[in-house]
Amino acid sequence: MPVSSPKGKDIIKAFFEKQTDIKIITDLGPGSGTYPKLLGGNYIWKAVEIWGPYIKHFGLDQYYQEIRIGDIRYMDIPKSDCVIFGDVLEHIPKIDAIKTFKRIEKQFKHAVVSIPVCSFSQCVYEGNEFERHISTWTYSELEALIPDTFKIRERIHPLAVFIK
Repeated sequence: MPVSSPKGKDIIKAFFEKQTDIKIITDLGPGSGTYPKLLGGNYIWKAVEIWGPYIKHFGLDQYYQEIRIGDIRYMDIPKSDCVIFGDVLEHIPKIDAIKTFKRIEKQFKHAVVSIPVCSFSQCVYEGNEFERHISTWTYSELEALIPDTFKIRERIHPLAVFIK
């Protein structure tokens, strides 16, 4: 489903409240618009959404000043101060997720990753094949993926939140 678990959102919100250098945020896989709803309109919001119908279905153009439709594995990501991988890496094959994360994360001063850490089955949602969970992650796999520059590492079973 195009929504996120409420777990870990307090940690993410607290992080953004302490930052003074984040003005523009790129949200990868915005789904129903979780993060602009959580963090508010004091930012310029950009998004990359793979499923175009979500823009109208969830009124994403009310939250995001720029929305690109495409697959993050194969496209340039809009420039900003921070990128959010909010419940997105589990939707692509693990090897692609690793390559994509490493490529994209380097472009941004700040990055937020929120991802389920368990076998959490999710199927097609309202015809959207991209909602299917393709990869399952463990904490040790994520810690190997996430560079040491990340400041906060929270394990909130069954979720991991990493912030740089």
